Amino acid sequence: MTNPAPSISRLAPEQAHLIVECFRRVYGDAYGDEDFSDPDVLARRMRQGKLYSVGVIGEDQRLVAHMGMTRIPGATVAELGNSVAVREARGQGLIWKLGAELVAWSVEFGDHGFVDYPTTAHDVMQRQSARTGGETGLMFGYIPSDGDGSLGDSVSALRLATTIAYHHFPSATPKQLEQFVPKDFGELVQHIAGQSGLERSWVDPATSVGHATTSSVIVRMKRRGVDRLSVSEAGADIAERIAELDDGDAPCRQIDFAMSDPGIGVGVTAAQKSGYSFCGWLPGFLNGDALRLQWVDEGRTDTNPVVVNPVAKRLLKLAQAERANRKPK
Repeated sequence: MTNPAPSISRLAPEQAHLIVECFRRVYGDAYGDEDFSDPDVLARRMRQGKLYSVGVIGEDQRLVAHMGMTRIPGATVAELGNSVAVREARGQGLIWKLGAELVAWSVEFGDHGFVDYPTTAHDVMQRQSARTGGETGLMFGYIPSDGDGSLGDSVSALRLATTIAYHHFPSATPKQLEQFVPKDFGELVQHIAGQSGLERSWVDPATSVGHATTSSVIVRMKRRGVDRLSVSEAGADIAERIAELDDGDAPCRQIDFAMSDPGIGVGVTAAQKSGYSFCGWLPGFLNGDALRLQWVDEGRTDTNPVVVNPVAKRLLKLAQAERANRKPK
């Protein structure tokens, strides 16, 4: 007698306690997203439409595998992640099946596509992302040094990298967007975007900003060790906002600039002066596309991850060359 195929379920907020219990079985209380340790907070996030979860419930009515879809206000893409499987459920391809269900859900919402973040610790995940989508970035130090659910029992002494992979839905018909791209990254972004299937018209940004105040928000993910500044409109005080981000002690810091903002060039210049470099192009974020820059604590970060696909290889070489240029002659 064979075991029945696992049933994939879309989870309701009332099942948040099952999700928390599943993550605790794998991580204890060390998972990078604090919300996944509190069923009340997680249920609220689900009711607000910020998180959609799918999972596999075992015979004992406990959740044995999970994947989540984060929805961003104003975005036309979803983020897939928060993947975990308890030990006895591994090796069955459940994560791929959960991902397929989330993709179907994302299509129902009318999304143009989704992004996920394959870890560079698994070349299989990287190759799969290139088969179904295209890499648009490389995030150094995004995964804490105590590992990630996708790594099983792997533990590293250094923070690990992920790629950024965009997957476009063939059924989607997004309109052509006019986006501003700073000169330093123009050729690179246009090359990456050209593989996405999306139509873009690239425009040079303004050389100055016409307003004093930056429209931005900082999110500090303490357990993950990532702080992120999202800038929808750069103002004359952008350097102050970046300094505010740097007041934290996160070993991985990111800045997302809206590419619909003509002041992006001023913002990017300020970020580069503070040590930030190219991280990725995020289509469909921040009411258009987003340009993500990053800074990492190199003493705690694997800055030479194993990457297997062309875009990530190019971005790794660029980062290595930049680090070499920073070293004293």
